[in-house]
Amino acid sequence: MNTFTQQRKGTGTYEWSEIPYSIQLGCSHGCLYCYARYDALKRFKRIATAEEWLHPVVNKNKVKKKWKKRDGVIMFPTTHDITPHNLSEACEAILNMVASGNKVLIVSKPQMACITVLCDALKQYSELILFRFSIGAIDSQLIDVFEPHASTWQERIKCLKYAYEREFQTSVSAEPLLGGESMAEQVYQETIPYITDTLWFGFLNKIDQRILEDEHLLYDGWTLGMWKEYIRRYITYEIAAYCASLAYLNPKVRLKDSMVKMLREDRPYVIID
Repeated sequence: MNTFTQQRKGTGTYEWSEIPYSIQLGCSHGCLYCYARYDALKRFKRIATAEEWLHPVVNKNKVKKKWKKRDGVIMFPTTHDITPHNLSEACEAILNMVASGNKVLIVSKPQMACITVLCDALKQYSELILFRFSIGAIDSQLIDVFEPHASTWQERIKCLKYAYEREFQTSVSAEPLLGGESMAEQVYQETIPYITDTLWFGFLNKIDQRILEDEHLLYDGWTLGMWKEYIRRYITYEIAAYCASLAYLNPKVRLKDSMVKMLREDRPYVIID
């Protein structure tokens, strides 16, 4: 039986689940590193501009899909977030999944307006639900730059605590980790008291590919290229090793494939379970 916490051999979404699922094209959060936006714009040509991504369109057929019991965990959503714009549709989609006994991993940069509704709607299915909230920085400036329309890190912590106190299973993803060792420590200290499952650390992948060059970001006098270099200098063996030390001390901490790969390639004689 597949579980939320098991070690999987896949990468990306398949490191967390067997079945990825989404109900819309686009996401209003506009995260600069978004792999789904890059795929829609550059790989599959489903949108014409990056701006179009900020105006999502819900697929009603995906919302109303009737699920049979599946062997594995469904990760929802994978290519967008849950926002007030799609909250009712997201609730309907999740209820269709859990009604058949499916386990659902809900991944979000959460907003209280959404999490309170989800917790109320899904309370009777709490054993089948795991919330995984994305918190890659305890730093308002970094959130403003890399996740410009998402919730603040303070609100995300508030949502995590709320779900925890409502007796849901809870988890956190610090992928991408938007900083170094001190940032990892801050995320750990702020979130671990309210985590029942796991805390994941991972690097930002494919910086030059996914952070689009036509986004001429200027924040506090920094250009987009300068922000790329800021993140790049925190993708190191030493930071992966520090996160691995947290995992050694606390079994709730896990490393995403990007950090595991860094450790194996840089020190091939080190065994990473």
